Amino acid sequence: MYLIIYRVREARNWKEYFQKNVVTGLCRNFPGTIICVWIETKQLIKLADAMIQAGSLMEWNLLQPRGVLICQQTVEKFEAVPVRYPVELEQRMREMIFDENKKGIARQFQLVCEEMKREKYFPKEIKYSIIRFCMAAGLNYRNYGGEIDETKILSLMQQITYAISWKQIEKAIQGLERMISYEHKFEQYSTLIQKAMEIIRKEYDSGITLEEAASQLYVSEEYLSSQFKKETGYNFTETVRKYRIEKIKELLRTTKYKMNQIAGLVGYSDPKYMSKVFKEEEGILPTEYRRNSNGIS
Repeated sequence: MYLIIYRVREARNWKEYFQKNVVTGLCRNFPGTIICVWIETKQLIKLADAMIQAGSLMEWNLLQPRGVLICQQTVEKFEAVPVRYPVELEQRMREMIFDENKKGIARQFQLVCEEMKREKYFPKEIKYSIIRFCMAAGLNYRNYGGEIDETKILSLMQQITYAISWKQIEKAIQGLERMISYEHKFEQYSTLIQKAMEIIRKEYDSGITLEEAASQLYVSEEYLSSQFKKETGYNFTETVRKYRIEKIKELLRTTKYKMNQIAGLVGYSDPKYMSKVFKEEEGILPTEYRRNSNGIS
């Protein structure tokens, strides 16, 4: 909504009046996002340009508390600091995606927004950094075997590009969170085996055993073992082993981690033993797999 004040009395400070009375009143009586911009022009013929300028100022709301009347003078005096892209959070997000940790993924998105709010960055740099972070998350999810709709991602990133409030940015991020889903992976199995697979997914790196899984599921080892073999074609131990191998392959393709680091992440205390198991399953050593893959070289 645009409000045009024409032929005003010069003696009155209209900007101050609107800040103290109009903007404050709006914030008091209406919940949600309220963005107010003040533009002055000496010529009526330049009104259209002033309205365009007002639109461009609205993204500065990302840096203002609720109820501030944004104006060109305030923006011109703004002293920004160079944006610090949160590389460590991007790495942490990769680990959360690798571990299929939905709560951890949501937490990293929350932290990157908090990081961008903490310093005085230009609005466009804030949005660019968040877009970069989201695109990296989507790429990592796809690299780890997830299916993602690139058209939808681009649409969500466009929403962030044109966002003028944190609510809009957070809504786009939530849309991406919903796309990073692991719920479809075990849906072909019975409820019991779905739960068993979920236990493997969460605890494969700690050496989860059939006995421990059966105890968590309140069934006998014999019953869980027979159902597992019947539905998946593999026994429980083989499945844990294969899951570890897949995780090793993902890390080899998508990271520059050393073998001892990879071994630690997937639950092997000895990288040489990990390499031996990997070769038994894949026919080549992990170093050869990395060299042959199209991942990070």
